[in-house]
Amino acid sequence: MVIKELPNPEGFDCGSSNDRNTVIWASSSTAYNYPKHDTPYLFLANFKSAGNYLLNKQHVSISEHFFYFLNKGDNLEITFRGKEPIETVFIMFSPFLIDEVAACIYDSPAALLENPKRVCTGKPLIPSIPFDYCEALTTKLKTLKHVGRFESEDEFYYDFAESLLTQVAKECKKANGLPAIRQSTREELFRRVMIGKAFMHDNFDRRLGVEEIAVTACLNKFHFIKIFKSANGLTPHQYLTRIRLDKARQLLLTGNCSVKDVSQSIGFESLASFTNLYKTHFGRVPSRERLI
Repeated sequence: MVIKELPNPEGFDCGSSNDRNTVIWASSSTAYNYPKHDTPYLFLANFKSAGNYLLNKQHVSISEHFFYFLNKGDNLEITFRGKEPIETVFIMFSPFLIDEVAACIYDSPAALLENPKRVCTGKPLIPSIPFDYCEALTTKLKTLKHVGRFESEDEFYYDFAESLLTQVAKECKKANGLPAIRQSTREELFRRVMIGKAFMHDNFDRRLGVEEIAVTACLNKFHFIKIFKSANGLTPHQYLTRIRLDKARQLLLTGNCSVKDVSQSIGFESLASFTNLYKTHFGRVPSRERLI
């Protein structure tokens, strides 16, 4: 069962959720506040508009472009201003489930055979940074939203936790590889790169220069380019182009727009440039996309 309403602070004890798994998928368009509290292991996401939080004394805004995964015992306050409709997803995990899934991911099969009840110990703390979605998580969330219930609760939570921990580990590896000595500096740089990425997703359909993106991320332009490429393997310009091409393919497959209209709607000024880039990226010209 999926809870469809935001929890009432007076009647919902988040601390009691430490020993059970719970999904809250709620829509709201009114102001909402849940006071400071210690969290269980918590997957936290927002759609339609961004949600505002105070996480471990730091203000964060969570949009549809990334999620947070909180440690058991992190401190969180929720504040929605109610100016725009928001869709919020909280998935709370018991410590036992996270420990057990972590053991399956990180321990060897031999160790698990020797001790089937083995749990993972000494796990690193999850940093308070935004994480990119992966296809597995996106698919599971879409299915959960569409169905609104579980065929098997145990299987859903274990499967989701496995994809979640795997993606978090992958993203933490990116953050830890950034060129900075202090861990806190690497995490802050990664956080700012994610702000830049979200800005590109929200503004891909207009003329957008790297300097404007870097300003949004509060970084020097050349520093932003260096850090962005280190974290993503692509320059900001290459990443923005990929966003536009993926959006173009979606429009061509699902809409009735002409190739020219699609090209203009995603920010390309030259139809020829769009066609060449599309063919390079997908292996076929955009005019043939609907024929496949």
